This record gives sequence, structure tokens and C-alpha cells, in this order.
Amino acid sequence: MAGLGPGHDRLLPRDVRGARGGSGVRRPAGRRARRPCLDRQPDRAVPLGRPRHLGAGRPQDPAPGHRHGRCACRLQRCDRVGPAGVNGPEPKVARRKLLLSPGLVGAVLAGHSAVGLALAALIYLVCLSGSLAVFAQELQRWEQPAGPVLESVAPRAVDEGFNAIRAKAPTLAKKTVSIELPSAAVPRLTLSAGGDEGVGGEKWLADAAGRPAARIRRPTSDFIVALHTGLLLPEGIGRTLVGLIGIALLALLLSGVLAHPRMIKDAFTLRRGGSWRLQQADLHNRLGTWGLPFYLTVTLTGVFLGLFFVIFASLAATAYKGDLRHAFSDMGFEGERPQQTAAAVPSMSAMIEVVRAKAPEASIRSVSIERAGTSGQKVNVTVHRPGQLSTYERYVFDTSGRMVDSPKATGETISRQILFALQPLHFGWFGGIVVKAAYGLLGLALCVMTSSGVTIWLARRRDKGRPAPMWERIWTATIWGQPVALALAAAVPVLWRSETAAAMGWAAGAASAFALACLYRNDRALALTLRLLTAVLLVALAVTHGVVWSRQMEDSAGWIVDAVLIVGAAVLAAPLSKRAAARPS
Repeated sequence: MAGLGPGHDRLLPRDVRGARGGSGVRRPAGRRARRPCLDRQPDRAVPLGRPRHLGAGRPQDPAPGHRHGRCACRLQRCDRVGPAGVNGPEPKVARRKLLLSPGLVGAVLAGHSAVGLALAALIYLVCLSGSLAVFAQELQRWEQPAGPVLESVAPRAVDEGFNAIRAKAPTLAKKTVSIELPSAAVPRLTLSAGGDEGVGGEKWLADAAGRPAARIRRPTSDFIVALHTGLLLPEGIGRTLVGLIGIALLALLLSGVLAHPRMIKDAFTLRRGGSWRLQQADLHNRLGTWGLPFYLTVTLTGVFLGLFFVIFASLAATAYKGDLRHAFSDMGFEGERPQQTAAAVPSMSAMIEVVRAKAPEASIRSVSIERAGTSGQKVNVTVHRPGQLSTYERYVFDTSGRMVDSPKATGETISRQILFALQPLHFGWFGGIVVKAAYGLLGLALCVMTSSGVTIWLARRRDKGRPAPMWERIWTATIWGQPVALALAAAVPVLWRSETAAAMGWAAGAASAFALACLYRNDRALALTLRLLTAVLLVALAVTHGVVWSRQMEDSAGWIVDAVLIVGAAVLAAPLSKRAAARPS
């Protein structure tokens, strides 16, 4: 320290000064003296926090045997201190090469926010109704639990059911008649006339002998499916719009991945107890990370189902030179109709026996006949083989009862297999109730992710001093108003037997939520009120349904769904009970 002039002694810590005798302060016993910093200019004192190196030019390389340590001045980290006290060059830190530039990530994030804000309400509505549409078969059984519950029927019951439905609806039966056999998911024998793939026409539940027992009424499940597939709009417009919404959701998923380079690294990060915006951001990102394979699956299949005719017409315009009839015929749909004359109806029970002999491992799902009683009539026997995702594999018989088409004869093309696997893959109708439960929970997770995206944007505005309380209440009414609306859509048809009862209940519930948004000043109080209202409606729905059908509840699915409704009400009301328990008495 001989190179340090007068006045530098006060810059050193007291233990060092005591050790060298500069200030008379004695170093405590058993404590080693720190090395004084040798990086001081000898001519003048250096202000605190601004140490300078001795070398005027480029720092010298450290001598062999240098050591790492902290200077006694505690002002900086001397990474390399040689025997002469001259610092060497700072070590170079290798920077990780980013896959995307920060500018590109920012642009992707801006586009992600813009698309999400523009279509968040429609995406949420489609996702929420889709989460319920997964359980459409269980809801159908819940709506009408008084019908006969069957495990299987004899082939002759199909002939009896066909004759009975032709007598009940002779005009509709000229178009098409479909008979759905009991299965594990739907243990009912269903007769329908005049419908198209189970939609429209008239339907009855039949007993084991094939006799119609009750007319089918399922306004709630039909309403939920129509809301999901077409947003209650005309068929072509609604499906196309839902398909376009699916494309927007697909863009949001992909842009969300690109906008978060640390998505995998932060997969287990979930900050709790801090800022509300950060909590919502972590929830949004973690749900997006863990549910991404499911979201991509349902989005891609939904886009194809919604835009099927648009996509198919585009492909037919190029591959078939605009001949749609030829394209549909190759896909297994009905081709050109021949000249029709009167003809006897063949025995469908005999056809069932033929199919069972050819495919003993398969289960017969349905039997349908087109243009019954004419020379152009055609009978389709649809089967499902265990282990296959596609629910469509058909055997075709002509008016004489001769098999004219089968999967082994013509071969199932890849396009047909993919086409008829889309619906079960989209709705989760391929693995029993466990797969349906997983689809339902992941669908609700997608709803939460959609909701939190807008909530993050609103919270960011509030943090920047530009709150939008009106939009906060509107968004809260949108998110928590739909459960109220859907609960009323299910409750009103239980008491009022009308085809429009479900739609009117849904509209009343949605309007009530937005009316409450005008009365409340706090969005969180509005959310708690709507949650409590939903819980009350679900309990009332379960109790009312149980009372109305208690003496006719032949299907156990009725009681099971009522119990699930009560459990759902308890889950919604749980935060309210915790809030009440936290209040001081």
C-alpha cells in the first residue's frame, strides 16, 4: 500500500486500516485482514463506487497462478487479481442465440392480442358449448329418462320398427328411415323418419319388439349442439362462420407458441399471491402449454368439419373438374338417382344376419333405407369394429337384398377413414366416459385460457393508469353470463314443453347478465353474483328434474346427471363460502 497517498486511508474498511496501522482501529481477534484493492490511481482519491484500473490502456493478462477474490474496498468484483495486483481481461460470456428476434416476437404478440380481442367472445361461446356437446348423448338420456333401456334387440325388431314408422309417418318415410340399435353409450332403440344423419324429421323410442313407445324430445341437447356447430345461424352460414372462428383459434395457438420462447422452460411456473395480472398471465400460459396438443386436435378437426363443403368443393373443382356428384360418389355418398318404380321392401333382418356372418367381431350401429318401396331403394348397415376410431363402415344392399358394396369389396380409402373419424375425434366419442370427461375438462381449460387473455389486457390497461371499468364489466357478464344462460336453457324445457324453450331460456339468461352489468360498479362483485346465480340455477334444475321424472326414471343417467349438476353448483359456490368464512364475526 506504499503507492497510496495521504487521504486514501479513509477509503479502506476499518479492519484493513487497523491492520496496517493507518487509523488506529484494531482488527478483531481471529479475523483475517482483507487484501487491499490495488486498482487505485496513486495520484488522487477515487470516489466511492467508481474504481479505476492502473493500466491506462488495455488491461494486462493475468500472471500464472492468479486468484479470484473480492477486494477489501468492497466496491467491485476483482475477477482476476494477479500477484502484482493488475486485473486481467474480463471473461467473455457466451450469449445464447435466439430462435426469433425480439422484434419478431413483439410483432407476433401484437397480432396475437389483436386477433384475441376481436374474436374472444365468439371463441369462448364455441368452446363452452363444445365442452357441453361432448356429453350430448348423456344429455339426451337425461332429458328423456322414461324411455325403454335396452342392451340389445333381435334382428326381427328392426323389421317391426320399420313397418311401424312407415305407418306413423308415411310421407317422411319415403325419403329415408333410420333405425339406431342400442349401444353402450346410448342404450336405446331409436326410430327416425325423414331426417338427415339424425337431424330433423320425427323420432321415436321403441321397445325390444320394435314398437314405438315414446316420441323423442331433446330440445336442450339439440340446442347446445346447434349453438356449437352453427351459433344458431342458418346451416350453411353458421357452419362456415364456426369454421372461420376455428381458423382464428388455430392462429392464436400458433402465435402464442411463437410469442413465448420460454414456454417449455416456464412450464411449471405459476406465481401465486402477487399481482393479479401476473397470476392471470401464468395461468394463461400454463394452460396453453399443457393443453396445446388437445387444442390443436379439436381445432383442426373443427375447422375441417365446419368448412367441409367449402374445402370439398375446392378440391372437386380441381380434381374432378367441378363434378361434385362424381366427387361425392367416390367418397361414398349417394350418386345419381336412377329412374324409380314401385318395388317390395326387402327383409332387413336377413341383411343383419349376413353382416354378422361376414363381420362377427363388429357391432351393428344402425340400419337405414333410402327411397323405401321403390326400385332405387338402398339399405345401409353401419357397423363399428373394436379398436377403430372411425364409426363408419357400411355394407350396402340393393332392392333384392343382394350385397352390392362392402368395406372388403371396395376397400376403405384413406379419405373416407379420415372423414368419418373426424367427428369422434373432435367430440371425444371413441373411448367411453373417461375420454369424454378428459375432453370436457380440457375444453373448460380452453375457455379459461380465452377468458384470461382478455383479462390480462384489461389488467394491463389498469396498471398503466388507463382503466376501462365498463369493458371489464361487459367481459365479466360475457364470461359468467353464459353459464347462467345455459342453465336456463336446460331448465325451461323441463317445465315448458316447447321447441323454442331452450333458445328462449338462453336468451333470457344472457340478457339478465348484461342487465346486471349495468347495475354493478365492480366487476369482481358482478362475477361473484353471476357465479352464485349459476349455482342456484343448477341446484334448482337438478331438483326440478328429479321431481318431474321421479316416477318414470327408467334410465339411471337421469339421476347421474342430476348429481353432477349439484356437484358443479358446489364447485361454483366454493369461493363464496371461503369468502364468507374469512369475514370477521
